[in-house]
Amino acid sequence: MAYLMSNLNVTQTGSGTFSGNIFGPGGLTLQSGGLTLGGGNTYTRGTVVNGGTLTIGSTGSIIGNLTVNPGGSFVNNGTLSAKNAEQLLEDAKGTLEDLARNENQSPDIAAIEIVLLLNFSDVREALGNHDDALKYAERALAIAGRLNRQYPDNQDVMRHVFAARFRIGDQKAARKQNAEAASHFAIALDYAEKRASLKPGDLPRQRDIAFILNK
Repeated sequence: MAYLMSNLNVTQTGSGTFSGNIFGPGGLTLQSGGLTLGGGNTYTRGTVVNGGTLTIGSTGSIIGNLTVNPGGSFVNNGTLSAKNAEQLLEDAKGTLEDLARNENQSPDIAAIEIVLLLNFSDVREALGNHDDALKYAERALAIAGRLNRQYPDNQDVMRHVFAARFRIGDQKAARKQNAEAASHFAIALDYAEKRASLKPGDLPRQRDIAFILNK
């Protein structure tokens, strides 16, 4: 358990998990690295992701405003309130619109657009807007597919294709479009297995395979 009186800046080179509950009037800002929050967090000043990846674990939750700035990314495996979700969409909307105007971005900028689109997809799904969720995931896949054709050996691009295919598969399955869902899951599995073979023993890559095989 941790008490935040003011804002906490988190800067790290790797990834870490905090499983306790964070409470108090302060806020949390992730500057770099990977941070997973696994507890029921009730700090009230809000959460900002300036860099790195913030993940809400399967047992985790946050309240208050959430802001994801360009260069940061957010993964919601736990509880994101509707208020958080609406704030995330509002904060990212302008950035996403700017990125969409240029189809010739560098791979790094295109990767930011993919992450934003997938975040939008997750939030729309959480809010019950399934059509928008699918639309954003399909846009992410189109960009990831283009990058994959340009950079077929780039392992980060492979992960983007996997993530987009996985989400689309989930959304097709929810619509009972089982054949289409199976096709997306099969392609996602191919990418997951290829990435795992390039770095044997890497647990996140093995988890990607497990996620698909559990579908």
